[in-house]
Amino acid sequence: MTPSLSGLQQRLIAPLTARVVAALGPGAAVRYLRNPDPRVSAQLLRLCGAQVGQRTRIKRSLFLDNTVESSTCAGDFSNLRIGGNCYVGDLVYLDLSADIQIQNDAVISEGVSILTHSDCNRSTELARLFPRKTGGVTVGAGAWLGARAIVLSGIEIGACSVVAAGSVVTSSVEPWSLVAGAPARKIRSLERVAAPVSPP
Repeated sequence: MTPSLSGLQQRLIAPLTARVVAALGPGAAVRYLRNPDPRVSAQLLRLCGAQVGQRTRIKRSLFLDNTVESSTCAGDFSNLRIGGNCYVGDLVYLDLSADIQIQNDAVISEGVSILTHSDCNRSTELARLFPRKTGGVTVGAGAWLGARAIVLSGIEIGACSVVAAGSVVTSSVEPWSLVAGAPARKIRSLERVAAPVSPP
């Protein structure tokens, strides 16, 4: 487990990080997050406009796309909201063209991709058949996205649901459900447990 920063280290690093972000902009933060010190990642996300709850762990490399280039992006990381006590694994890809909300106690495993837009704008013929689509994604409280799962735009993953590794989620997932496949289909309902997930 990565050691946490001491209070003194946090007081020294936070102002320095804030000055670096102010001077270089969110693009520098995007590049840094591809090979970061995990102890700094949550603070850096917050400094660039994201909301990140307490006890959330960003394991290592985080790929953020469409933070400044997309016509629908916010120009910072404010389209990203991660609740408390979440886990975001290595090599996760987040498309910030629209809002991504990851609620409390959610697990986003290694290599997951969350896409908030699709656009084949280079092909005028295909663009007529498949116009640009943008939509936010919500991952419910206590949900678990398995390794290398892909979640497409406009999807809501219900609370305490499981998306199996390698699945492609093309429609919203009910709470307390296990889905798998490409496209993901409901395999079964999950038994509700007595202990609730953390409050918002």
